[in-house]
Amino acid sequence: MRVAVFLVIAFICLSQREEQIVISASKLFEKEQYVDATPLYLKLLSLNPKNSDYNFRYGTCILHKPSQKSEAIRYLSFAVNDKNIDPRAFYFLGKALHLNYQFQSAKENYNKYLLNRAKKDKRYLVEREIEMCENGKKLLNQ
Repeated sequence: MRVAVFLVIAFICLSQREEQIVISASKLFEKEQYVDATPLYLKLLSLNPKNSDYNFRYGTCILHKPSQKSEAIRYLSFAVNDKNIDPRAFYFLGKALHLNYQFQSAKENYNKYLLNRAKKDKRYLVEREIEMCENGKKLLNQ
């Protein structure tokens, strides 16, 4: 009986701790303070590695770190397999692919973002990113 009570208390404490981390990490993420949010999302991923939202947000965070741009593809690719994922995941996957010279795949993800984003969300210059992918493809094919 005591073990069961201890486990329940431990689970509640862990859940509350995860919730506090989510709140702090989300605030940083929405302020686009991605580098500062990185360790928080890494902690959340260690608690729940199959969580699509944590993968999306961690992938986005490491995309903004100079040495980890290609690693971001893994996390973002996992996240976009969830049909309920934030549409921004497609934009950031497109960006990660774009920065790794995978222009056709980048364009596909940018277009998925355009199809799924909220109509009022104009914060990313996606059309320009698609144009840059076209230019990159032309340059690589010369």
